[in-house]
Formats: sequence, structure tokens, C-alpha cells
Amino acid sequence: MTKKARIKYVVNCRFATQDTTGVQRYALECSRILKNSFMNDIVFVAPKGHINPFIKDELCIKQFGFFKGYFWEQISLPLYSFMNSSILMCFCGTPPIFYKKTIYTIHDLSFVRYPEFFNLYYQFFYKFFVRLAFERFLGISAVSQFTKNELIDFYGRREIFVVCNTVNHLIGIKESAELPLPLKNENYFLTVGSIDPRKNIEQLIKIFLKENVNAKLVIVGQKNRVFTELKDLSKLRSSNIIFTGYLTDNQLVAYYRNAECFIYPSLYEGFGIPPLEALYFDTPVLLSDIPAHREIYGNYAHYFPLSGITNIEKNAEIAVSKKKSAKIHGKKHPLIIKYSPANQKKQLLKMALNFDR
Repeated sequence: MTKKARIKYVVNCRFATQDTTGVQRYALECSRILKNSFMNDIVFVAPKGHINPFIKDELCIKQFGFFKGYFWEQISLPLYSFMNSSILMCFCGTPPIFYKKTIYTIHDLSFVRYPEFFNLYYQFFYKFFVRLAFERFLGISAVSQFTKNELIDFYGRREIFVVCNTVNHLIGIKESAELPLPLKNENYFLTVGSIDPRKNIEQLIKIFLKENVNAKLVIVGQKNRVFTELKDLSKLRSSNIIFTGYLTDNQLVAYYRNAECFIYPSLYEGFGIPPLEALYFDTPVLLSDIPAHREIYGNYAHYFPLSGITNIEKNAEIAVSKKKSAKIHGKKHPLIIKYSPANQKKQLLKMALNFDR
């Protein structure tokens, strides 16, 4: 009788049942690397029900279990991993708190730094969960050195791997849609991200309207139910403020390529990938002066103080000038090279192989 081959790794692919935004995209990119690297030694799993058919086919995702959502992650997922004696890898979501052979990626500690931005359930759950995961899990990874340092500051010292984001999802991408009519032949500034208090969109809109900026402000993203309400956004209506809602990567290309400047006023980030996307499309970036931005973007961006952005047009001009003087473009940009798929693969495989003993 032929002995059944052991499955070394199981990957939590619940992200494939959700819209693809920042953390889901990161999970997908890491999953692709693992699939190509470990082939028959790895299985990708997700709950039954709705799933992105393209991701399912690409990763050969196995759907199983009677539960969905958090219950699937806490019951069905660890049971499957235990039955196969596998290391469970979770790049986002909430891995099972009682399955110790888990490698878990923590993207940021915003729920600790800015708890007031999250609903009470989310605050309590993640404060409890992340501490327990940090103390019990086989492996912990972070998306930046800043997040690694934050984890050490809050929870103490332990081995933490850094596996950074990339713009791999943009390589070879083509525009699937043109700019909408209100933006054609118009000057506009762009910001991309979830519509939540931490992203500081409300302040950006207020200053934009107060200064009567001679351009439109395009806001790409949607609301997430885990965050508290942005009560004043409904009052900040103007023909110069355009909310697009969620856009696919293909749709986003035209918005990035035609923007005068990309503005990212976030109060807190673990990495902050939209500015990297903007640089990939040669769009100047204007960022809030926070530690994660300084670590990732260094001198390749122009910054405004966290106390508040003012003189938007003047600061945007400086960002544009800085971009032109750098004389580096798109794929050849040092940051695009630094945060490349090859670099992410090197970091990820170093972590995975460290526990394959």
C-alpha cells in the first residue's frame, strides 16, 4: 500500500470569498509564490459558498466544511490542518486561536493605536486574539519593519519575519475601462483606500473644499463595517468631490495614470501600498508624515505633517517637481525594484522553510 504524502502546508484562502483589496491582495500574492514553490506539498482551502472563480481555479482551492466566516476559520480550518499534521498559513483574516502550528501575518496594530476608529466588538476581539496569537503561534510575520517594531513594543520580543508587499498584481495589467466622463480632460487628485476614520479622508475633503482647490478630488474605496461611522461625509457634498466606490485593479489603472498627484493622508499604516501603486504608474505622491511611510517611501515622496494637510496645491506642486527631478520611472523606480515579487518570494520562502523541519 502506497503511503499518502504528507501535506506540509495548508493556506487559509477565505480571502478568495471577499473583494480583493489590500490584505486580500497580499494573501493572494503570497499564495501564488507558495503554490509555485511547494507544488504537491501544499493545499489551499476555503469555506463553501461564494468564491472568486479565477482565484479558485488558479490556486486549485478546496472548499469544504459546514461553517462560514469566523466559525469556519475557528472550527473547520484547524480540524483540516490537524488531520493532515500541517503547518497552517494565514496571511489575513482570523486564524484559529487554538491551533498552534500556525504562521500568521499581522499587517498593523491600528486597533491598538486607534481603538476609537473600530466598533467595540472588533476592538475587543482583535486585542485579545492578536496577543494570544503572538504568544502561542508557531510563526509571526509582519509587512514592514515598522510593524515588527510595533509588535515588539506592545507584546514583547520573539522571532518575527518581515514579508513585504509588492506591486506584483500590477505587472502586465491593462486598462479595462476609460475614465468616466466627469474626469475626462479634467485635473484631479487621487486617493485610494477604505473609507474609514484612520485614512483621514474627512479632513482631506474639508481642507480641499476650504482651499477651493482648482481640481477634483477622486476617492476610491468603500466602507468596512468594522469601523465606526464617518458622520460628516454626507455633509461634504460637492461637484469636485467624486466617490467611485470599489474598483478592480484593471479599472484603477486609468485613475492612477491620469492623476495630477496621489494624496494619502492616513493617520496610521503598517505598510501603505497605494502610494507604491501610484509610483508604479509614474504618479507623484503626497503623503502624511508617519513612520511606515518614511520607512517605505523615504525621499521618493513629499510629506505633510500629521497635524494636518494645508496648501494642497502648493504641496502637490512640490511632489510633482520632486518626481520629475528624480528622473526615474515606473518599473525602474528603486522602490518598485526593492519591493519586487522576487524580494517578497525570498522573504516568504525563508520564513516557510524555517519551520519545515
